Amino acid sequence: MLTMLNRRLRTSSPIGLDLGAGGIRAAQTVRRRDCWTVERVTIYEHPDRNDESSGSPHADDVERCMQQAEFRGTVTVAALSAPDVEFHALELPEQVMSQQADTAEQVVKWEVERLTTFRGVDVRARHWLLPAATGSAPNAMGLVSPRDVITRLVDVCSTGRFHCDRVEAAAFAMCRVSAAVLGTRKNEVWGVLDLGERQARVAVCVGDVPVLVRSVGTGGREWTDRVAVTLNITRRAAEIHKCDHGVALDARRAKERAPTSKIASIVHGAIRGELSALSNEVKRSFEYVLGCYPNRDVTDLVLVGGGAKTRNLPDLLENALGVRVRRISDLLDEPNCRLTLGTMSNVTLDRTAVAIGLTLESLE
Repeated sequence: MLTMLNRRLRTSSPIGLDLGAGGIRAAQTVRRRDCWTVERVTIYEHPDRNDESSGSPHADDVERCMQQAEFRGTVTVAALSAPDVEFHALELPEQVMSQQADTAEQVVKWEVERLTTFRGVDVRARHWLLPAATGSAPNAMGLVSPRDVITRLVDVCSTGRFHCDRVEAAAFAMCRVSAAVLGTRKNEVWGVLDLGERQARVAVCVGDVPVLVRSVGTGGREWTDRVAVTLNITRRAAEIHKCDHGVALDARRAKERAPTSKIASIVHGAIRGELSALSNEVKRSFEYVLGCYPNRDVTDLVLVGGGAKTRNLPDLLENALGVRVRRISDLLDEPNCRLTLGTMSNVTLDRTAVAIGLTLESLE
């Protein structure tokens, strides 16, 4: 369901590869009963990344990344990220859903080809069924990506003695790892907000099924650029200020925690528009899902991605949304958490969440 390419089944953890705009994250886990332990993880920054541009991943970069840790086995699974993949809610007739898998997939492909912005190219499409909703609502979700994008990703991740066995949407990897740290959410509505470098995307789940995946704003790079211009400093310095000082809280919350610094107020002012748009779009996403599933409760929003490191951001979003908001790295002590870092205790889970999620068993 969630896999765009699957050459064969495995019982041991593959090596998860998340090729982001700023660098490559690789991870490997081992399962012990109902829990996973991170055995190996590494982050490789593109060598040509500087204050003006970020590199694009190449096979040589992947090989150098893999050399930083002694990974077991040769099989990798790669993340397919936006804007190279789109998600479309579908209302399919019951007679279509009851057809054989090949027939249903073909109908879904025709439908998503009608909806997608990928025009004039050969695409691959997949779909999964959604929980029964109240009234008229989508009953399936389709995802689509250009075939040549998938092929290029496979080629980049197949390097040296390693070969790419599977390509999955990054959105599902982040939902999977978030579910592992949160524990089972059978009848609840919850979400994951990926604050990536290129854009922010939210996935809203009902139980363990993603029912909405969409872009909700600009990415961390745009935030950093705005801070750099406002303070007249380099991007590198702006990134440090964004993480260390963060955004300003209101007076009451600032008094409860710590006084808001002057720099935090400036950073907040620089990205105020982005923060407002982000919280509004996330709120709309939850409201849409609750409209389809009115008898459910919203419980959590989990933050992943490099932008999750922005200081005070969880509190700011929690105040705007009225939903409990936490970084994924702050959930490892949850009583129902089924993921441990093992000897990788210095790992930044926020940045490596997708790579780790790729190694976990599917939500199917």
